[in-house]
Amino acid sequence: MALFICQRCEKEHDTWAGSCPGCGSTELLKVAPQVDRMLGRTVAGRYRVIKRLGQGGMGSVYLAEQVGIGQQVAMKFLNSNLSLDPDVARRFLNEAKSYARVGHPNAVTLHDFGQDEEGSLYISMEYVEGDDLKRLLTNVGRLSLHEAGDIILQVADVLAYAHARGVVHRDLKPENVMVRQGMRGWHVKVLDFGIARIADGATRLTAQGAVAGTPRYMSPEQAMGQDVDARADIYAVGVVLFELLTGVQPFDGTSLADIMQKQVHQAVPRLVDVVGDLDMPALDAVIQKATAKKRVERYTTMEAFAADLSNALPTMSGRPAISGVSPVVKPGTPETTSPGTMIYGDGTEDTMLRGASVPTPPIDAGLYNTGRVAPIPLTQPAPGMPELPQRPAARDGFDKTAHAASPYAPPPSGRSGWVLALSVAGALLAGGFGVIALRGPPPVDGHGPPGAYGAGDMGHPP
Repeated sequence: MALFICQRCEKEHDTWAGSCPGCGSTELLKVAPQVDRMLGRTVAGRYRVIKRLGQGGMGSVYLAEQVGIGQQVAMKFLNSNLSLDPDVARRFLNEAKSYARVGHPNAVTLHDFGQDEEGSLYISMEYVEGDDLKRLLTNVGRLSLHEAGDIILQVADVLAYAHARGVVHRDLKPENVMVRQGMRGWHVKVLDFGIARIADGATRLTAQGAVAGTPRYMSPEQAMGQDVDARADIYAVGVVLFELLTGVQPFDGTSLADIMQKQVHQAVPRLVDVVGDLDMPALDAVIQKATAKKRVERYTTMEAFAADLSNALPTMSGRPAISGVSPVVKPGTPETTSPGTMIYGDGTEDTMLRGASVPTPPIDAGLYNTGRVAPIPLTQPAPGMPELPQRPAARDGFDKTAHAASPYAPPPSGRSGWVLALSVAGALLAGGFGVIALRGPPPVDGHGPPGAYGAGDMGHPP
């Protein structure tokens, strides 16, 4: 693996596509061999690191093998210096808790959480094979009604299960949904609970009034830095459903601010206005309700959304193969990334923007009727987990009375303009836990073909 150094800014990069990813300069100073000390190491006596899948400002993701049984796992390592930061370490632990609490067959499985010999916190989780929905759309175009419905209903099942356990994903998008086609159709895995909110009322992990998520799939309340609940996930699922059926995103724009303004003020177009043969009022009604700008007008539960979606879809037996329907291309369609492209938390669109982690109201178990899981206190590590750095007492608390308020209180009125402006300004300046979309069976030279893994990146510190 080579290391590229820019002559202008002298920053180091793993890849070089003709210009510096940081400053844009085309002047390459030198290319030097890069030695990754993690490769070949055995972590915690049971994980042998095979190759690096990607990296960002906060850490790296590796493919590893569990010693003795040969099971491949994905391991996310937080840089050792950041592992000492209480806020960053708590966010990392929050991701592990989110995976553990969800525990759904269609969500990525958590294997382990710990700390290596050099002090870096790590998460060991399921290594997922397949393609994410973004790559699927790029490869085959828009999906059939049955394919899109099948995939979205599986996603909804995961999120309904998570909501019943007090977890809101907050960053549902095509890149965070992996699909693999088997004998019985599509099998879905939902990824990246890295900015998920656990509704246990223990702590805030991010600043109030800022933005967390991906603008093209972000609910209006997220775009304005307001409190979020399960209906933010319902909004995002509605947007993804629209994209699967049409092959395009409902909102485009020349800037991050433009897209966020449209998320707040513009309705999602009717399907038939984008694809002439999709004149389906019942399906349009489901999407419109899921993506209503006022959350009080949205579905209150993911189960209700799934029930209406099932009723709106044509009755079909079996799961058809890929339809290969040609995508609809609109002028100015946002550029897509190439296989293995890593998008870091560097202020670009697909990143976790510095954002508010807010109290989420309890969600009825609905179809699962399992009741609430007992809160997991963030201040006490589970048995076998490393002790996290303690944050200063002055920064530790927040108003727990917020949980006693109406869970679906309408957002404040009259302030959307300047609140959105501040949110956008913060978003443009902020870094965060970005996104890595990695695919392909582990290549020998580190530059293999598309086909296998997607996981949350370790972007820049908040």
